[in-house]
Amino acid sequence: MMIDPRRHLLGAACFLLGAVLVLSYDFEDRGRHLDTPSAMAKTDRAGVYDLSKARMLMRVVGHIRSHYVDPDRVDPRQMATAALQAVQTKVPEVRVVVDRDGRGRPKRLEVSVAEATREFALDRVGDLYELNWKLMDVFDFLERNLPVTADLEDIEYTATNGLLSTLDPHSVLITPQAYREMQLGTQGRFGGLGIVVSVREGLLTVMSVMDGTPAARAGLLSGDQIARIGEESTINMALGEAVNRLRGEPGTSIAVWIKRKGWTEAKPYTLTREEIRLRSVVHDDLGQGIGYVKIRNFQGNTADDLEEALTKLMAGGRKLNGLVLDLRDNPGGLLDQAIRVSDRFISDGTLVTTVRERGKEREERHATRAGTLDDVPMVVLVNRGSASASEIVAGALKHDERALIIGTTSFGKGSVQVVYQLDDAALKLTIAQYLTPGDISIQSVGIVPDVEIDALSVDAGHLNLHADEQDLRGEAGLDSHLESKKITDVKPSVRLELLQTEAEAEARGGEEDDAPSHDTLTMLARDLLVAAPAVGRRQALVQAKGFLDARQAAEDQRVVTALGALGVDWQRATGKGTPKLRAELTLVPPEGRPAGARIRAGDTVTIRATVRNEGRTPASRIHGVLHSGIGPIAGRELVFGRIEPGAQATWSTEIALPRSLAAQGDAVRLELFSDDRSLGEDADDQARLMVEMDSQPEPRFSYSARVVDAQGSGDGLVQRGERFDLVVDVTNVGEGDADDVLLTVKNESGEAVFIERGRERVGKLAAGASARTRFRLSVKPTLKSQDVQLLLRIVDQGLREWTEDSLSLPVFPQEFPPGVKSRWLGEVAAGPVAAHAGAHRETDVVAQVSAGAVLPVVTVAGDWAGVALEANDGDEATGWVPLSSLTRREGVAARYAGVQVVPRHEPPALGIPNAHRTLVTSDASLDLAGTARFAGEGPGRRYVYVYRGNDKVFFKAGGGAEGPRDAMDFATSIPLEPGRNELVVVAREGDEDVTRHSFAVFRTGKAK
Repeated sequence: MMIDPRRHLLGAACFLLGAVLVLSYDFEDRGRHLDTPSAMAKTDRAGVYDLSKARMLMRVVGHIRSHYVDPDRVDPRQMATAALQAVQTKVPEVRVVVDRDGRGRPKRLEVSVAEATREFALDRVGDLYELNWKLMDVFDFLERNLPVTADLEDIEYTATNGLLSTLDPHSVLITPQAYREMQLGTQGRFGGLGIVVSVREGLLTVMSVMDGTPAARAGLLSGDQIARIGEESTINMALGEAVNRLRGEPGTSIAVWIKRKGWTEAKPYTLTREEIRLRSVVHDDLGQGIGYVKIRNFQGNTADDLEEALTKLMAGGRKLNGLVLDLRDNPGGLLDQAIRVSDRFISDGTLVTTVRERGKEREERHATRAGTLDDVPMVVLVNRGSASASEIVAGALKHDERALIIGTTSFGKGSVQVVYQLDDAALKLTIAQYLTPGDISIQSVGIVPDVEIDALSVDAGHLNLHADEQDLRGEAGLDSHLESKKITDVKPSVRLELLQTEAEAEARGGEEDDAPSHDTLTMLARDLLVAAPAVGRRQALVQAKGFLDARQAAEDQRVVTALGALGVDWQRATGKGTPKLRAELTLVPPEGRPAGARIRAGDTVTIRATVRNEGRTPASRIHGVLHSGIGPIAGRELVFGRIEPGAQATWSTEIALPRSLAAQGDAVRLELFSDDRSLGEDADDQARLMVEMDSQPEPRFSYSARVVDAQGSGDGLVQRGERFDLVVDVTNVGEGDADDVLLTVKNESGEAVFIERGRERVGKLAAGASARTRFRLSVKPTLKSQDVQLLLRIVDQGLREWTEDSLSLPVFPQEFPPGVKSRWLGEVAAGPVAAHAGAHRETDVVAQVSAGAVLPVVTVAGDWAGVALEANDGDEATGWVPLSSLTRREGVAARYAGVQVVPRHEPPALGIPNAHRTLVTSDASLDLAGTARFAGEGPGRRYVYVYRGNDKVFFKAGGGAEGPRDAMDFATSIPLEPGRNELVVVAREGDEDVTRHSFAVFRTGKAK
């Protein structure tokens, strides 16, 4: 729950992001350690960003000192450590080594920035004042030693959020952009067109159109593609950028070009923006007098939307015999709206209580009798996605005995946040916890339903007889979650197993989950209200018993029948006692591979489990879940059913391992259940096996780019008012074949540059092979910049390997001599000669041509000759050399042997011969050695570093005047923790040339 100082806010949920247009932003999260840092100067609007003054951090620490809910959780030493560990994951040059005392508390930090190292003692950091001064000291050291391209403001935000992460999961420093979106999300209205958009295959696509909006009146349809917004192409435009362009003040106009299936070309639409009201409530009539209301989130108009829905359900004097209130996947929102919704159904009593300062300060919110709908039976639907404000409503309706709660236990967020505006940013800080009626905390435990639903599915290829452990954890699964002494151990009154078909399981959780739901659980709630029409919760439970018993018996028989079709006896045993079982796991490699051999990413393997009953009574409804750090294996279920004494049962599950998996070693363990009760230690520890899996050889991409302007001046130069092709030659310089290569180019120069064709699929690209792609762009005469800024991405969508580079194409005067087509052979008399991408020395070098090479001259532009650098080249020109470097030859054949192509961009190569030699070990460390090779020129920074989890355990910088410039050897011993160790080796040149190699090593044995 979140509270604004001016108006009480609740919930961490910014559910909407866009609106008129969008439900989510594409932040392109690539995972830990994989972000490419921005090349930004150390400046802000005042001219210089002074990291050492830590202005933002000091303000955040001041609010923690004054307002944080639990001062006992404030640990200045740990906060300082977490702040700098967060920075080291973001900034390549920074490494932090933590020295701890005998109790495991940080006592000293060794901070390195490239070759510079300094120690910072923490022994005197005993309060938040000293924390401030210590971090200012560290920030000063960072600022003095980081490269000029480091984004110091981003470093301060990163450090501050690292510091806040030690308090609880919901205290966070919010960036200005995210804060603006958060405010829109809670207001529920803004200026826009009335469409929900997303990006599909690089194309901005309309997902839905809201009734009564400008887009609906203009005739826009779901599935339409928006090709242009104003004068700007939307090809490869980020979702957030598109949303910002489509939004605007009500009354303003925007032109969009729409492509539709069956149309030959895009058509323009000019739309006038209006205030778009996002409805947080939808409703429906379920029949038999039962109404349905779904609240998606709690925003500024939720209570009014609820009132409108109830009015429509009771229009014409219709009587409601019951109401289903659906709060599933509702992440929360505004506190005042949650209170108003609760008050609409409860006539008296406490709705919610907030407590501060260890319970010393209390604020109770009570129900009012006026306008209460307290004579209609109610069922509330919840699940793990129900959090914060939705838990307040469900908790009030349950504990005030007003409604039955059906579903799965809610998320368990029982904390209150205040939003403090800090300039354009904001701090969301936990300042209290809330209690449901009866002073019951749901923090980390959630609202436990009266009728707990366990959705089962039975299919030979996919079993779901046991709820996913991670899904069950909710708030309790978050790092640093708060605890409360006010929690009570509550159990569901009834547990109901429902068998779902595959279609029913997929019916929920789609992109647009705002329509009235007629899924299995909704209809169960309707039938229960018909069978148990009591207004009071306890009486309703008594009335519902017969209905629920009959439904469970029917569902039970459906499961027995479904598993019987798979050869599994799912009948319950009549005897008592705990089964005594012995289980054994076997990994069956692909056909033709010997037993015990390593498996490989891309294999289809079989895990076979055999369970023997060594007890004296039958064991029934035996099933198991596989636990492993290998994603496709984790959570896989196996079913054995009834096992008689002395008998055994076997189940095999076939697992297709994606080719993109990293090399890894891991333990696979089988946990056995009888019904849904874990047998825990009763199962023998033989039900465990160690798996070593090799990765596929990795592709790696280099490329060169040039301009082909046959429709323009023909000189390979970008000029204003010109349309041209950007020809990109991509080569797989890695050791492995690429599965599905896609190239995209994104405009970063504004509307004066227009991309007509910006996505090219190469498909498979073998190691050592090359492919040529063409993008089409145009530059308007209004371009003010002296270059065209583009972002090129090369992605193997199968193996998830990628590279990206910022392209800066210089823009030249139109007065330059145009290209004239020609056809003669020219010999390079003296070499080597640099061949450029265009007829000017400021364009990129695409090749070096040795003396003696004889090349076809296809174009001449002033003093430059466009030459073909390869035989049978279909392009008009592939490289430009000075005309004076060529001697005309007659009667000879072209000789290309002297041409050496120079890639514009080639990421570093990482050679680590012993990386996968040991993937499972009992050793306390792993020796790692290799060589990083760099293709770039000039004084760019070059690094090799290694992460183990979030810890940067090795760092080496190179690129100085001494030593070789093209290679860096490295060797280190990586300490291993017991269990799974995720390792990432990174070779980086400058800001954008990055190569990573990920693998996991499993250390056997127990932690001491």
